[in-house]
This record gives sequence, structure tokens and C-alpha cells, in this order.
Amino acid sequence: MDALSYTSGKAGLSLFAVDDPEHRIRYVLALARTIAFLMGAKSHLDEKDVPVYPHGFINVARDSLAIQEYAELMGAYIPNTLGAPVEVTSLDQVRIGPATAYDLGWISRQAYRHYLQSL
Repeated sequence: MDALSYTSGKAGLSLFAVDDPEHRIRYVLALARTIAFLMGAKSHLDEKDVPVYPHGFINVARDSLAIQEYAELMGAYIPNTLGAPVEVTSLDQVRIGPATAYDLGWISRQAYRHYLQSL
């Protein structure tokens, strides 16, 4: 069973099989994303579940066609515009980017605007 997450308003639900070690990281990421949604974060995935540039990317200073090293939490996958996004295999591969940090109230509007102007 894949992770199933649903958020609506101020409630969230994540269902996953605890006895499935092969997909455990997928479930942990789904739970982290559900918590972030409940705290105000927005998805950085398009309708095909592909990270959206620039907010679904961590290293926007790199050539956008390059394979990225990290996944942005709300982008869920490591972007790879040369092919399909790469699935995360460890939480060490996940970062929180400026857009998500702003949504969560971790950085100020001024800091977020500075980031946007630098793009």
C-alpha cells in the first residue's frame, strides 16, 4: 500500500503500512508533508506530481535542467528536468526551501521577497 494522505482545513490524515520497511521513507515523507500542509505550507508539485520550478527546487542557482541533489519538502521528489523526478530514499535528501519556510512562518515576508528578487 502506498502512503495515503489527506488534509482539509485543520484536520489531516495519513495512512500507511507500518510493516513495510521498503517504503518506510515514503510514508515518513507523506506524514511530514501532511503536517506541513496543516501548518500552512502549499504543494510545490504540478498536476503530474513533478516539482514546480523554482519553489519545488532547493538549489535554484544551478541550471534548472541539472539534476538537483535534494528534494524540497513540498516538492516531494528530487527534481530532474532531464527525466522523471527521483524518489527520495532518505530524509537526508530533503530540505525546506524559502517558499515553504515562509508558508510555515519560519522566515519573514521581507526575507521571502528578498529571495524572490534574487531569482
